[in-house]
Amino acid sequence: MSFAQNRVVTGQQAIASTEELRGLIDQSSAWGWTLAEFQDRAGVRFEGDTAYVTQFYWAGGEETLESVWARVQGGGGAV
Repeated sequence: MSFAQNRVVTGQQAIASTEELRGLIDQSSAWGWTLAEFQDRAGVRFEGDTAYVTQFYWAGGEETLESVWARVQGGGGAV
């Protein structure tokens, strides 16, 4: 039995405004997704034997990415 060798490269991406978040949702066609689905689908890509994993975080104020995600997905307004 053989096992593939895989590498994981991790990174972070700050999201600083609801407009930026809407743009990422549009770019990924992620309307209706949960934040967890977005992290799993848009935040992970594979190239050869390497997985590139991006962790998104909220940098636009005291709210959490989870709360802003829910508001934007629900049609809420800008911060």
